[in-house]
Amino acid sequence: MKPRVYVAGSSLEMDRARRAVERLRASGIEVTSTWIDVIANVGAANPTDASIEQRRGWSVVDLAEVSRADVLWFLVPAPTAPTRGAWVELGHAYAAGKWLVCSGEHTRQSIFTALGAEFASDAEAVGFILGMPTVRTKSVTIPGLAASVVVSDVDDRFDHGGEP
Repeated sequence: MKPRVYVAGSSLEMDRARRAVERLRASGIEVTSTWIDVIANVGAANPTDASIEQRRGWSVVDLAEVSRADVLWFLVPAPTAPTRGAWVELGHAYAAGKWLVCSGEHTRQSIFTALGAEFASDAEAVGFILGMPTVRTKSVTIPGLAASVVVSDVDDRFDHGGEP
């Protein structure tokens, strides 16, 4: 099966994020992130009148979608289009051992993008993601656990940063 991808980026660059999602889906890649649709439905990325329950709910969903993905693709925004949430998502993905792919002209604005594969353009990042090895799942029974667990197994040539 192809890797599942969470697309992270700035809500101020929604067109860029939509194009990235469309490119992946057109290639048969499952995109786990739904924040673009949520923002479109709500009308704002971080509405100041949202309740704490709504804000927590959106946060929990975003992090669960990152956890469900195999790859986090961070569309690193221009400094004029800041994001806070995407940086949190990048850290969450790194801590969970996900592959990180960072793209854009401004990837060097933080040392943390160097933890993944960095690309100057989104097109290069898409090409990299499409060339990633397939993800295989297998069921593993753990002694003392009532149910089996499904785990992913990937090509060992790729490390955290995706270098072959």
